[in-house]
Amino acid sequence: MTGASQPVRGARVAFFGAQMIERKRKKKKRPSTINTYESHLHNHILPFAGNRLPASLRRRDSMAFIDHLLEKPSLRSAHTIVQIFKTWRIIIHYMMDEDIPLPANIVSRIELPEIDDSRVSLTPEQVAAAAVAMREIEPRY
Repeated sequence: MTGASQPVRGARVAFFGAQMIERKRKKKKRPSTINTYESHLHNHILPFAGNRLPASLRRRDSMAFIDHLLEKPSLRSAHTIVQIFKTWRIIIHYMMDEDIPLPANIVSRIELPEIDDSRVSLTPEQVAAAAVAMREIEPRY
């Protein structure tokens, strides 16, 4: 709760986003994690829903948020979109914890882009060749 017996009347998503970030700082979360949350918040979440009243959000808004992210030419990576959605989910859960009346399934079963998790495996010979090349470029390696 925000310290009162009722949620802050008229508070927008932006208010709760800032509160969530501040709570993460007080809990001594990693600065890099907080920076990521802040970046997602300011660059993607606030432009999409920052001025909305939380109680007006519905599951279709979470689906629309993914569509919004997919349409951004600067976001080429499905992994990045999924990470931004995770921040959205954290803020939604934070608002629910603050007793904001939101649908229970507002962030569940949202279809996310597929992440290509294919990794390149190097042979021991390729690793040795890379080590030799690195030493030639920078001997300390």
